[in-house]
Amino acid sequence: GDGAAAGAASLTLAAAELRQVVLAANADGLDLLRRGKGSAAFEQLKYAEAVLASNPAIAAADGGLLALTCSNLGCYYRKAGLPRAALRYLRRAM
Repeated sequence: GDGAAAGAASLTLAAAELRQVVLAANADGLDLLRRGKGSAAFEQLKYAEAVLASNPAIAAADGGLLALTCSNLGCYYRKAGLPRAALRYLRRAM
């Protein structure tokens, strides 16, 4: 009946909201990184990664979100002078 349709609609809404959360955390993280606030940037980027990790269906449906987050974490680690960690995330982004 209508319950299933409403459930699907709320799932889509949740997915759209989570996508916005991940995009916002990535944008904030990059902005903080540019301003030299590394630890705050790291927190935002790891938050984006955690949201995707705890919502694998959304991460799978929009692979670009995980690629973006991993790419940004790669940038963070490169700036932090951790090339091995940077490489690991940049490989995941591909």
